Amino acid sequence: MGFYSPLMAGTVDFSDIQKLLSKGEAEAAYVRLISMQAKYEGELEYDLLMAQAALLTERTNIAQFVLERVLIIQPKHHQARLLMASAYARLGRPVLARAELLVVLAAKTAKPKVKKQAESMLKQLSAAETTNRMAAYVAMGFGYDGNANAATSSQTFDVFGITYDLTPQSTATRSMSAMLNLGMSWQHQLESKSLVFATLDWRANIFPQASFVNNDVARYQFGWQKPRHYSLVYQGGNVNVDAAYNNASNHLLGMWNIGKRGDSNIFLRVGELHYLASQNSKDVMQYQLGGTFSLEKWVKETNLATILAQDVAVLSTSPYGRDMIGLNMRTKLKTLNPFTVSIGAGVLYSEYRGLFFGLGRQERQSSLNVGLHTKRWTNWELSLDLAYTDTWSTVTLYDHERFTLGLKFKRNYVR
Repeated sequence: MGFYSPLMAGTVDFSDIQKLLSKGEAEAAYVRLISMQAKYEGELEYDLLMAQAALLTERTNIAQFVLERVLIIQPKHHQARLLMASAYARLGRPVLARAELLVVLAAKTAKPKVKKQAESMLKQLSAAETTNRMAAYVAMGFGYDGNANAATSSQTFDVFGITYDLTPQSTATRSMSAMLNLGMSWQHQLESKSLVFATLDWRANIFPQASFVNNDVARYQFGWQKPRHYSLVYQGGNVNVDAAYNNASNHLLGMWNIGKRGDSNIFLRVGELHYLASQNSKDVMQYQLGGTFSLEKWVKETNLATILAQDVAVLSTSPYGRDMIGLNMRTKLKTLNPFTVSIGAGVLYSEYRGLFFGLGRQERQSSLNVGLHTKRWTNWELSLDLAYTDTWSTVTLYDHERFTLGLKFKRNYVR
């Protein structure tokens, strides 16, 4: 547990900054506080004034960063929690804002005046959630992919003792990468605390040294959900890969979630996919049942998820399927403020049925990824991701390793 320095008690006078804030001159107050940052950053009164000035000048991410520091050292500082609730509300995170307000209302040490203010903010938050909400975003990224086509590094392929030479497109190809992503969403909060929503997302991925895997994906979804309880979603879209065209039209995704954060979620997916590659058309029916389970209650800041799934499909008139079982763990660290560091590792085992995909084909996929993410700047996000995947298969053609590194910038527009 850290402690704030007693320096603030009587030796530093912030009355001039408080006057600026009371007169509505928040920008001037913020500039003044910045000039004092090197000397007083981390002091309680300074941090609270900085958070107020940042909120009033729409530097919400800076306010959030400062308030996180305050609450780590003084978790019972109720005024700081009210400011944090305001920051979360402005960042479009009403669930987190409500959680901060409920902590204040439940605190026995909170003064009546503070609780009254929390109640007022809670009512405003509830009123805001009943209105329509529109959002849009644009993102772009650059990176490197050590195996853009996820293919084997071998130059040959053996079938029943006969060796075939693989084409360049069928062997691992390294490439730089570029990505452009556009999207928009709409949601309407219902009186039952559930909501209806619709989203539209388009993404283009370009690989200069492996242009045959250039692709763009357009997806849409709409549905109903009760946050942290149940949801029913219809999802569809189109996937274009180089000259081959895959149309995922009429893709129904019915998802039923049971449980809350820290407990388990069970989902059911049912869908029909229609593929059109070259002149061949294929219809696929998919059914998937699975679940995720979290140990967050027992392991702080760690999410452990297991997935058990059964995927059965029909391709034209030939039945095939894929059974899989996997384990994935992802941990978030907060040691590099203002960045959130995430580390993930997982393994997925699959077995295929049907001659089309190789009768009895077995695969094991191991993955490791590290990411840095920050939202310190208002409406801007920055992320850096490093990932490694190793796929082993009883069919040599599908044996491969893949290493990717990507940097992404995202700009959010919220109404």
